This record gives sequence, structure tokens and C-alpha cells, in this order.
Amino acid sequence: ANVLASAGSLQLRWRLLPLLRFPNGFVTFRRPPMQAWKEQRNDSAVPLMIVHLMTSGLPDLPTKRHVLRELGVWHPLPPEEKSSPASQKEMWLGYGSPASEASLYRQRASLRSALMLAQTLGRSLVLPHFWCGGSRPCSMSVLFDYAAFASVFPDHRESCFITQLPPAEPFHISIGARSPNGQRSTMPLNVTAVFTTGSRGATDVQLRDWLRPWHKSRLLWHALTR
Repeated sequence: ANVLASAGSLQLRWRLLPLLRFPNGFVTFRRPPMQAWKEQRNDSAVPLMIVHLMTSGLPDLPTKRHVLRELGVWHPLPPEEKSSPASQKEMWLGYGSPASEASLYRQRASLRSALMLAQTLGRSLVLPHFWCGGSRPCSMSVLFDYAAFASVFPDHRESCFITQLPPAEPFHISIGARSPNGQRSTMPLNVTAVFTTGSRGATDVQLRDWLRPWHKSRLLWHALTR
């Protein structure tokens, strides 16, 4: 430790705190340490409690809860829904895209399409892991204004909520006569169904008709591929 001040026999020493145990705001909200805790495979390195201090009032409360849920240190369900029978019957739509789709405009387009599809099917949306800086996963709040998003689209949950749901029924909507990989048999997921549409897309009626056989499945998964 370095000596900060000295007076007689009294010395005030200082040293840098361990980053994983005392992360600052940038690390917590831009480079979450949860993965580093897991990689250490040492329970003593994982904190029993997280205290989040702030001075400027930012981030806002919805964003803070969102990030803490994605870190795995906040319950994925709001308190009022933990024991609600209605929440056990809610129907969900999830989606995911590979790191190769990490450009902001593609992630924004995928989110917009998923929101439209969820609204068309009358389902709530499970957010995916977003991508920052190429192949690094991050929360939605790094790329978008989460509080503004949540105020307009309240029917959603963080990606960690997927663990609370039964296995998904994956499907894919292909623009054109062939799948994005050129052959239907090489789809990267065990896709339940592949639907083909023209360059103008599909109508709401078509989308609902295509997915009607799985309307009782609690989780439909839109497999986004290129």
C-alpha cells in the first residue's frame, strides 16, 4: 500500500480495491462482472450482497432494476407477479441473434420485428442478450434508453426470465424461397417450423395462421439467422 499522509508515528495508507468486489458504475453497467465471478469457480469471490451507491440520480430506477436482473442479483419477476395465477398463464415470445448480427441497426431491426410479432400474436416479449463491441454480450440499457422502452412496451421481461419458462418451440420466417443458410436442413437450431414469405413480408393474418398450431405453447422462439 502507498502512504497517503504521515504524521509522527501515524501513517494513512491507500491501495486500489479489487475490481470484482468493488466495481465502479462503468464496470457494473457496461462490463458486468458476473461472468468473471463464474469463471473463478470460487464461491468466496461471489458477493453475498450488492450495494449500489449513486450520486447523480442516474441511472433511473427501472434501468437499475433491469441491469441487476440481467446480472442475476434481482428476482426476474416483480413482487406482485411471483404468486399471481395470471402470470403462470401468460404467453411469451423470445428471439435471439448471433454475434455476427452485432451491428446496431440489425439489433434494432430485430427488436422492432420481435415487438411487432409479439403484439400480433398477443404475447409478451422476452428480451435477448444484446451485443456490444462485437462479440461481448450486454444488457439492453447499454444500447438503448431502457426506461423509455419500458414505458412504451411494458409487456416484456429480461433475458434471464427464460429460465422460468418451459422449453421453447423454435420457428423461423425466411424472406424468399430459401432459408438464409441456403438449405433448410442446415438451420442452426432444431427449428419446429420454417415459413417462407416474399420480400414484402407477411400479413398479421398470415403470421397468426402459421403459428396457430402452437398457440398453446407458453414460449415461442423466433430463430433469427442470416
